[in-house]
Amino acid sequence: MMKLTLLSLTMGLSMWSAPISTNVASWLVNGNPTVAISPIAAPFWISNFGGGSWVGTTSNDGNLAGSTAAGTYTYTLNIGAVIGTAGTLSLQYAADNTVAWSISNGSLSGDTLCSSPDCFTSVGGAPRSLTGTFAANSILTATVNNLDPGPTGLLVAGEASAFSPVPEPGSVTMIAIGGAALALARLRRKK
Repeated sequence: MMKLTLLSLTMGLSMWSAPISTNVASWLVNGNPTVAISPIAAPFWISNFGGGSWVGTTSNDGNLAGSTAAGTYTYTLNIGAVIGTAGTLSLQYAADNTVAWSISNGSLSGDTLCSSPDCFTSVGGAPRSLTGTFAANSILTATVNNLDPGPTGLLVAGEASAFSPVPEPGSVTMIAIGGAALALARLRRKK
């Protein structure tokens, strides 16, 4: 019991992160893989930024560029599949037109709802920000409402971070010395 307690006291925490940008992670729209919107044209007033890119619907949901139907498009990301454990997220986004954010088994803060016709500060303006926490099985959802027939899309640039316990270098050394001492003690008993 004492050995386990000592071991747990000497364990450290290591932080690692994974990108959750729309051109890196496995985003879906209406259950289908997203596709890049190219070339970027009005009404996508903000160019690609921060490792993210504008993504839109697949042929199952409507055509890109000029003829996507008005209506709701649900973009989802399984954060558990990306990072595999609980953690935090930080991202910036832009959307066309309005967007509402939610997360299962977690919490979000910042610009979780954008009801202006185009979800960025202004033409050529800055993207909006969002932070949150999530569990290993969390699903991040952006519900984008395309108000008029025409282009629609979502751009996310950010990362998810998690802490995982790893032994500190001194702990590994102490465990090795302890193991060697136990082996020597057993050898002496046999003699």
